[in-house]
Amino acid sequence: MPGDAAPVVKIGLIGPFEGLGRPLGYELLPVVKAALAEANDGGQLGRYRVALVALNDDLDPQTAAAQAHALAQDPDLIAVLGPWTSATAAAAAPMLAQAGIPLLATAPLSAPSTGIYTLCPDPEEIYAALEAEAERLATAGSVTRVYAGDAAAAADDLIRWRVAGGEDVLIGGPDLARAWLIDQAGVAAEGTRAAVCAPAVGTTTDGALSPAARLATAGAQTLVDALAADITAHGRPTRAGVSAALAGHSVQTGLTWYQVEDGQWVEVKLQKESSP
Repeated sequence: MPGDAAPVVKIGLIGPFEGLGRPLGYELLPVVKAALAEANDGGQLGRYRVALVALNDDLDPQTAAAQAHALAQDPDLIAVLGPWTSATAAAAAPMLAQAGIPLLATAPLSAPSTGIYTLCPDPEEIYAALEAEAERLATAGSVTRVYAGDAAAAADDLIRWRVAGGEDVLIGGPDLARAWLIDQAGVAAEGTRAAVCAPAVGTTTDGALSPAARLATAGAQTLVDALAADITAHGRPTRAGVSAALAGHSVQTGLTWYQVEDGQWVEVKLQKESSP
């Protein structure tokens, strides 16, 4: 009957769905869709239903900013998940903050604006972890190099260093742990180690999923929880209400270490120093 249709709100997803990052984008898309479908089917949002709007950023900061601007024009758009690199997240965040749209970034961000949240630790915390791991490996006899760039740049540098005879273990943050590092660098990528943003303790994720897919699941669940909390408190969801719910949610994650072994990223457990 007319008027019986459930009101729809939208969540945006900014990620790489074409080009170099396409495999990453299509790891994320199905798990985010599944999390939103579960919320709709389970009645978690009351009379509301949530729809996904996924836009491609090509791993390019300017494109990410343009897609954030496009999402901001939709009055039904209530929150955004992503982007997936530090550069694209930093480019998209100001546009969404200006529009009052809460962003749950899936990459490290320095000093996020009001309404901008991240599923990654602070960049300074990540750098401290990289330095600590480099020191630990150096003590064990490995020559290490802490790397601040992304996977594409690292692939070129690794090839050049290996040709020159370098055997340094490359250590980097979340932007390094991408499949295209291995695709582009080949055997030169072996031994490379990266600290990856990990879902908060207590978040329900499938252990068989890739690190990025687990993070996407945690992000989608977090946004659904914020939507549900806002609907319960105020009867309907708003950008400001969802942002307030996210702020009260205390979104926190840690770091999980991965290393390239035999042409794939494998989770590694760091050895803890024994007490004297």
